[in-house]
Amino acid sequence: MFKIYPVICHLNIKFQTVYLPNQNIAIDESLTLWKGRLSIKQYLPLKASKFGIKTSELCESRTGYLWCFLMYTGKNMVLQSSLITPETPKIAAVVLELLEPLFGHGHTLWIDNFFNSPELARKLKIKHSTDCIGTLGRNIQQLLYRVQLVEGVFMKYARGAETHSVPGQEASDNTIRRLTERHFLRKVPPKTGKSKPQRRCVVCSKHGKKKTSVYCCQICDVGLCLEDCFLLYHTKLNY
Repeated sequence: MFKIYPVICHLNIKFQTVYLPNQNIAIDESLTLWKGRLSIKQYLPLKASKFGIKTSELCESRTGYLWCFLMYTGKNMVLQSSLITPETPKIAAVVLELLEPLFGHGHTLWIDNFFNSPELARKLKIKHSTDCIGTLGRNIQQLLYRVQLVEGVFMKYARGAETHSVPGQEASDNTIRRLTERHFLRKVPPKTGKSKPQRRCVVCSKHGKKKTSVYCCQICDVGLCLEDCFLLYHTKLNY
């Protein structure tokens, strides 16, 4: 691409000089149709033109204005951003290269699961004050994801919750096992002759409700509802 590289650089400079995108921007792949022989020609089956020259583009979401782009020139393509290190994943490096001039301007980046990752989103938010929204490809069952999410919330906020004034009596006895140890949600173990084993929720029972649940605490071995009951049982002295 060395013959047209000056033209590419000129276009990128002009696109960025004459217009500043609004808050919402997006990065995605594009494919320019090319049927001839070319070493950097790519095959993307989900695009309208399946064979061609691939570019990564940063556009304004509202108007579709193309603010800057990178042309894929092979595995050894060189990126110029000072934020890229040898440890930076190649896909994340493309995002940093395109987005670096807009850091600190309050933009919100929208990307799909090809570009997105928790590490990239965390880096953009913490280090560069840029919000990142997009899909993730999660290879995890929904129930397991919810359990891990609840565990993460408990680990981050359970200690702080003890110092805030909220309805109900706060936990004051740190010797009680259900209030101090790490707890995990699981399905009630099956029993012979029962296709869907359930247990009565201890929190609902205390409040006069005859409610059963297919979930229980793996550590405490008691039945608990998936929603508020699990939280109340493990954070309140008098639940």
